Amino acid sequence: MQNIYDNNYCHILNTTTSVVNQGGQQHNGPMQDPIDDLLNESRVFYHALVNIGETLHSEEDLSLGMRAILETLSSDGPQTVPQMAKARRVTRQRVQALVDALKARGYLTARANPAHKRSVVITLTDPGAEVITRMKQRERQYITDSLEAGKNTSASPRQITAALKTLRALRAQLERGL
Repeated sequence: MQNIYDNNYCHILNTTTSVVNQGGQQHNGPMQDPIDDLLNESRVFYHALVNIGETLHSEEDLSLGMRAILETLSSDGPQTVPQMAKARRVTRQRVQALVDALKARGYLTARANPAHKRSVVITLTDPGAEVITRMKQRERQYITDSLEAGKNTSASPRQITAALKTLRALRAQLERGL
């Protein structure tokens, strides 16, 4: 099988880029393999976000999974556990464990589901809405401050939007293959 980057996208291979590897060393030069570079950068970026989130939200005492549940309910409204599991691409059992922990902290509540006798609808409580709002405000402030500090080297809103569209398109295309 021929690598599509050899002929059709050879200009990508010659693109000069500056990346910081996992050891913190800067690498300047042509990309070796765009797919490998994208996968590596995605992993490094994910771990950077986890570390930043853990630092920013240390006093909240919430796991990344708990934060994801709060964010899902905040942005998409009340849902059942199976709906959240499907949207987050994790098991129903994993979501149920997170929901139970968040209910115990008073951040979520369950109410009857008119569409299904056994599957309840999970909603944010006022304290749950307050905690996710606080977390998102902290994150936005950190990102805004970081982009401002690196004005000459940071990504523009247009570049961020383009990156988001590209990542969404790649994810959707890869998921179609499953």
